[in-house]
Amino acid sequence: MDLQPDEFFTGLVEDEGGTLPQKEFTEFTDLSSSTISRILQEMENDGQVVRLQVGRENIVCLPEHVPSDDVTTTGDPDDTDDADDRLRV
Repeated sequence: MDLQPDEFFTGLVEDEGGTLPQKEFTEFTDLSSSTISRILQEMENDGQVVRLQVGRENIVCLPEHVPSDDVTTTGDPDDTDDADDRLRV
């Protein structure tokens, strides 16, 4: 049985401990980075994952693995200068 992309991505993040840098998704699939970003955006809109911007990198988290500190999600335009000090993955 083939998995849907969102099921595969959820399992991948689970296997990596609940968090995974977005750029590492390309190592596990043949999908382009833009396709991966689109799928993750849909998953984020559905509440399946949360993407956190840490510096210049996006970290994909399962909702139960999001740090309790206030960090910026990819959809939030607030400043992220101190986000990498608050997120430890």
